[in-house]
Amino acid sequence: QANNSEWKHRSMHNCGYKCVITGGAFNDIHHLYSKNLIYNEIKNELCLKDDFNINNCTDEMKQTILQMFIKKQDEHPTGVCLSRKMHKAFHIAYGFGNNTEEQFLEFINTVAPDRVDYIKSLIA
Repeated sequence: QANNSEWKHRSMHNCGYKCVITGGAFNDIHHLYSKNLIYNEIKNELCLKDDFNINNCTDEMKQTILQMFIKKQDEHPTGVCLSRKMHKAFHIAYGFGNNTEEQFLEFINTVAPDRVDYIKSLIA
């Protein structure tokens, strides 16, 4: 998993440093395009087998994957700031992995329909 501080800072700035749902404090930055989907894109580009395990590869390969992750992550929307409670509620409803922007907007429409247009403007 990459620790892309530039992506995190852009995401926080874009959200005004607050939870996009509650308008209060945030604990997490939610990927609108799931990290595992980014990782799958990298595996496909590198022609890695489905059972490839990053923990079993060389440091050089880990570094290559990390750099690719940072670059790929920037090809997708920034994340959205969420309180821990809202982040957990999203993942309880939609699972952990294979998550999309569409799912997030569907979730927002359920928990905070009055915030849909605001959040759409953030991720446009």
